[in-house]
Amino acid sequence: MSLNFIKGFIERGGAWVFGSSLLVKILAFILSIVVVRLVSIEEFAIISIYKNFFLIALPLLGLGLNHSLLYYGSKHRTKAKKSLLLLKCLITAIFVLPIVFLLLYLVARFIPNFYFSTTIFTYAFFSYFSLFCFGCFLNYYRISEDNKLFSKINSFYSLFSLFVILSFVSFKADAEGYFIAQFLSSSIFSVSLLCFFWSDCKGLIKISYFKRFGFADSNHIKYGFVVALGSLASQLMLVADTFMLSILGEELSDIGIFSAASFVFISLLFIPSVYMTTDFVHIAKCNEKEVRIYYKSYFFVMFPVVTIMVLPLLLIPEFILYTIFGENYINGSDCLKYFSIALLFSFLIRTPIGNILSARGYANINVGIAIFFSIVNMGLNFILIPKYGIEGASIATTITISISSIVSLFFLKKKLG
Repeated sequence: MSLNFIKGFIERGGAWVFGSSLLVKILAFILSIVVVRLVSIEEFAIISIYKNFFLIALPLLGLGLNHSLLYYGSKHRTKAKKSLLLLKCLITAIFVLPIVFLLLYLVARFIPNFYFSTTIFTYAFFSYFSLFCFGCFLNYYRISEDNKLFSKINSFYSLFSLFVILSFVSFKADAEGYFIAQFLSSSIFSVSLLCFFWSDCKGLIKISYFKRFGFADSNHIKYGFVVALGSLASQLMLVADTFMLSILGEELSDIGIFSAASFVFISLLFIPSVYMTTDFVHIAKCNEKEVRIYYKSYFFVMFPVVTIMVLPLLLIPEFILYTIFGENYINGSDCLKYFSIALLFSFLIRTPIGNILSARGYANINVGIAIFFSIVNMGLNFILIPKYGIEGASIATTITISISSIVSLFFLKKKLG
């Protein structure tokens, strides 16, 4: 069964996606390591605070229409209809852009200890909106089942971003310099993709289609917004700790240490994300029996993989942090131990089941689970951080992810019968 599962994954372009995602993660690691060593630990903490804020806000950019494109686009048969849907998603996202900017600006400005800067916020906002557009283009090639092109674009962007950001931060080694560079790399690349897409597809979009240009359909907006809320809440479970540490008055140096340990944990989730990225469209087309078989195969293939990852995090966390980030970050070793347990649950249950539920049209379940446990996570942070500091934040995340994973498994079994 495991061999057939791997064979099917490769046949659906998984080898290309896996190789690309591995390269992307390696480049992201290199980027983070160099940035950490170029900037002070306090500046790294500020970068982490802003990045986590926009990781939470990212699903709201464009009302989550990148998710609608993936779900509804996979049901269209022709390239012309897929292209038209992409254009409608982008047009709608641009229309709501000023409203979203104003809303997030006001929220960020009144967050306690956010270290707010209009310059940093503006560059970060537009860089992440460009990343939203970039994600739409990637989803377009996913629904076109062109995983090879998807992988090439993803890899090239990571190389381009690495070059631009490191070049800029070498001269301006602070949070402002980092986000200016991120804005330049993401916006230039997104505009280039738009030009490439238009030259490739304009012949497919007949004159009659222009009559239907405009905003995305209400069903698409509704689905995208629901999935976006679920994604927002899921992200909040992973990154709320950073905000709570800041709001509750922890030192910037401690926030930087925690962010380094958290980065290791989140980065290792790329493998289940790769599988779900490749197979989302496939899962959407499966019947209930096939989905059950798929998840069982996934579990047995991934169990030894995640075990190999968890053991070093438990046994030699100091060595890992020292090697990757340097001596200033080894105090995050206990956090990394707790995150190893969260990695086990995320790898085997939370990440795959969350994606399966969305692919099967049960995005509302994800939203409910994610929102409830995000509130639980913030409550635990409020209790544990004053007592245990950054270790308390990692304990809160581990408890939240573990229990929410079990709840997700229960709902999947209930829906599949």
